[in-house]
Formats: sequence, structure tokens, C-alpha cells
Amino acid sequence: MQKLLFVLLTSIILVACSKSKGSSETPVTDDKPKGTVIATAKIIEGPVIGDKANGDAMIYNDNGTWKLYLSNFSSNNGPDLRVYLATSSSASSFINLGKLKATSGSQTYDIPGNPNLGNYKYVIVWCAQFAVYFGGGQWQ
Repeated sequence: MQKLLFVLLTSIILVACSKSKGSSETPVTDDKPKGTVIATAKIIEGPVIGDKANGDAMIYNDNGTWKLYLSNFSSNNGPDLRVYLATSSSASSFINLGKLKATSGSQTYDIPGNPNLGNYKYVIVWCAQFAVYFGGGQWQ
């Protein structure tokens, strides 16, 4: 019975987070921030089949303002995809940078303050509505 319940709940989450609503499917072409690259990460897809994000992430110091830049980015769509700087890949503690602008392209997000990247070691794409990890990477 527990196995059946697990399979049923997993199926519901997969279908809900894979629906084509939420972020724009028109590619974004934000300009690359100016300034110094502070950290880089390779975004790789999460463990849930069908929910995935891939690309490169960089944090720039743009005249004292920190910005996250996603390039070569692509993701499946979901109902409430967010971009987080997080302390772990489970998004237990995070800084919400906002809704994912689009499922592909180059995207820039403002980072409030200057968070300690020793604490916020991950950049992740997260389905907030169903708490599903689409992908992410750890800063290098």
C-alpha cells in the first residue's frame, strides 16, 4: 500500500511540474553583466525524470551590485519555476531571485546584498509549487 501511494504521489508531482505553463517559452537574451566574475557553476538536471534544467551560471560583481547570469540555459517548463541561491540542493534555506524568466536563453537576475557564497553554495531552478528540484550546480 505504501509503495502504491508513493508511486501515485510521484506521478502527480511529475505531471504537475511538467505542464507547459509558467515560464515563457520564448528565449530570453539578456545582456551579460559587466564587471568581475565572482563564481561559476555548471547547472545539471535534477534526479526527477522529465524535470530538468541545464546551462552555465556566473555571479558578477557589476560596480558593487551582484548579478546572476545564466547562459546556454534550457529547462523544461513548470507551473512556478524559481531561481534560488541556496545552502543545499534541497532548497531548505535560500535567497529567491525571482521567477525563471524563460525556459531558454541568457538571463540576468539581481542578487540582493552580497550573500556569503560559502553559505549559499548552490544555484538551483526549483518548482516552488510542488517542491521539485529541476537542476542546479555548486559554485566553483
